[in-house]
Amino acid sequence: MISTEFRQDEIRHFVDVRHKGHDVLMFCIPFAAGRHHFSDHEHARNFIRYLFSKSRGHPVNDKTNLNFLVEYENGKPKARGFNTAPSSILNGFLDRHFPKTDAHRAFFDDGCYVAFAVRLPSGRAYSNFMVHDGEVCVVEEDVIEIIGHVAIDRDQVMESIKPFAERGPIADFDALEDPVDMRAIESCVQGAVTKTLGASSSVLLTASHRDQDDHNPFYHVHRLLTL
Repeated sequence: MISTEFRQDEIRHFVDVRHKGHDVLMFCIPFAAGRHHFSDHEHARNFIRYLFSKSRGHPVNDKTNLNFLVEYENGKPKARGFNTAPSSILNGFLDRHFPKTDAHRAFFDDGCYVAFAVRLPSGRAYSNFMVHDGEVCVVEEDVIEIIGHVAIDRDQVMESIKPFAERGPIADFDALEDPVDMRAIESCVQGAVTKTLGASSSVLLTASHRDQDDHNPFYHVHRLLTL
């Protein structure tokens, strides 16, 4: 795996890796606040509710079932799946992990926005910022602009994309309906995010959010970690 810090003050990562039949190209843009700590017990509880789309600021909607959750034990994935039953999944998580007091002393969080392209062992490839029909590759210019603004310039971004695109067609991840491929993509991306951001042994939960079109539409992954 290639993981590079592009700025001294703001960590930005580029990942290009082939592993167990997966071909992954990923630009990882960590949240500006970096590691975020909670002010009190209820703040921690409300944030966990937010992760499961069960907070006032982030309620369940018709896209919540696209969010993907991975629960970890001793740094390794223990359970994973789509957030198809937010209330019961949240309550189960709280029962297993949430302390009766001082949760703000037990957890913290971080996360990142992710522009990715993943080719599965089947040969099928999906991306949330470019498509390739086998002849022409079309990229989301606004995403390239963001990456170029916070990490590397546009020419470098395009040069990074080129080898991946040349290896075959790439479909739009947002149009993907096959739950098997979607699960494989999410598992791959969240695993890569966890390794890239570090502190893997402390990660308790990762959650992707795809249901915030009104205020935070770009694909992002949150991590809940233990102190």
